[in-house]
Amino acid sequence: MIGRVILIEGEPFTIVGVSRKWFAGMIPGTRRISRFQSRQDASEPYLEPRVVCIFATGRLRDGVTIQQAGAQLRSFWREVLAATAPTTLPGQRLQSWLVKELEVNSAATGSREMSVRVALGATQLHIVLQLLVESLLLSGLLWLWLA
Repeated sequence: MIGRVILIEGEPFTIVGVSRKWFAGMIPGTRRISRFQSRQDASEPYLEPRVVCIFATGRLRDGVTIQQAGAQLRSFWREVLAATAPTTLPGQRLQSWLVKELEVNSAATGSREMSVRVALGATQLHIVLQLLVESLLLSGLLWLWLA
């Protein structure tokens, strides 16, 4: 199955991996997309033809730092942006570039920890428990500070 190319609405997609049954995504609290939706279904804003969404998640090769990966992304992101951004909105390109930079930088902090935990095989229960413990500790510290 891995490595197989499938066509979705005439576009080729390569299967690069299969997640566990419980896997609900890299961002806790978001819903899992369990099926590919037609481009004709405009009930979701990201499915509209004028909206271009690129979501990519990966695991770094051994020895590659997040800074190196970010540099590689920046080396070709302007070309991707130029090919996909509308030419009628010149300010939009700059905004998109800044948002992508923020996403790369945020991936190097908190979300990186969750990504590493999932990549190492943490179950959904472990991740939920970790978030619960962190929330309780922070609220306890806030309570002590206010008391």
